[in-house]
Amino acid sequence: MFFTYNTMKLKLSKKIIENYPELKIGIVIAENISNYGEITPELLQIKTKSIKNLQELYTLETLSQDTRIKDWKETYRSFGAKPKKHTPTAEAIIKRALKEGDIPTINPIVNCYLIAELDYFLPCGGYDLENVNNDIELRYSKGNEEFIPLGAKTIEKTYEGEIIYSDSLNILTRRWNYKDCDYTKITPKTKNLALFIESPTKASEIFLEDQTKRTSELIRNFCGGSVKYFVIDMSKNEYELI
Repeated sequence: MFFTYNTMKLKLSKKIIENYPELKIGIVIAENISNYGEITPELLQIKTKSIKNLQELYTLETLSQDTRIKDWKETYRSFGAKPKKHTPTAEAIIKRALKEGDIPTINPIVNCYLIAELDYFLPCGGYDLENVNNDIELRYSKGNEEFIPLGAKTIEKTYEGEIIYSDSLNILTRRWNYKDCDYTKITPKTKNLALFIESPTKASEIFLEDQTKRTSELIRNFCGGSVKYFVIDMSKNEYELI
């Protein structure tokens, strides 16, 4: 059975819908999971295989020509972010895997979605639902909104026109999917979460369904609980999450 919540929605601002009509978002909702403990040998083996496949298919030079990487760089530029200074998240983790032959071992959930990111190249991030206040919204920032990054205590301020995820009290993610906040981070104590996987153009969307499904399967296999996934488009301005 799913954990009992009040209804929670993902809301899309009118300007987001107008400016990114091809945007699709894969959503994974996982509840009553177990995220505590070490990464299992089987999950480590899957991670190693994904990195090996990546290294066989790509170099740092050829990676930059991939449609999914180029799409997100251009998307960052569209709202004033500089991809050379703020590398899109999927590109950053893939480059790390290519350079170092490994990615961070954080906790089972995070490693599940990072593995899927290595396989399909679309950014994924999310939130511990116990710490989300009311609905989640993807919108433009009015500027000067306070944000505390993951693992930090210093407050940052958003710039006007920056794309953010927010709830009714906090900025959850800056620069669309570049940096998550500390308050809703996924930890070993997390029991209920939402993940968002994003494709900004039709050229990238062919990978979205597969990555969303793969992410949900890995979580179900290694963290248990109840897991569902679905993909949304810009045909409506809000979608029910739970």
